[in-house]
Amino acid sequence: MAARLARDGPNRLDPAEQVPAWRKFLAQFADPLIYLLIAAVVNWRRFQASFFPGFISPLGSNARLISSCMRTAAGAHWRRS
Repeated sequence: MAARLARDGPNRLDPAEQVPAWRKFLAQFADPLIYLLIAAVVNWRRFQASFFPGFISPLGSNARLISSCMRTAAGAHWRRS
């Protein structure tokens, strides 16, 4: 047994390469529906700016975008655990 250990080394596997948390977070956005929702938010902001130039809604589409990012982060955390 000592000869095999000296010849082949210990019986263990190398750990898998860890994926960074930011890459896992961005991978959650790899869905056409997410792209559609982000495009809708951007277009709504452009619509607001063109038709209501003095009106800036602090809780409008910005809250939807922030909410979407928070749900994505929660989903990434849930999948990890």
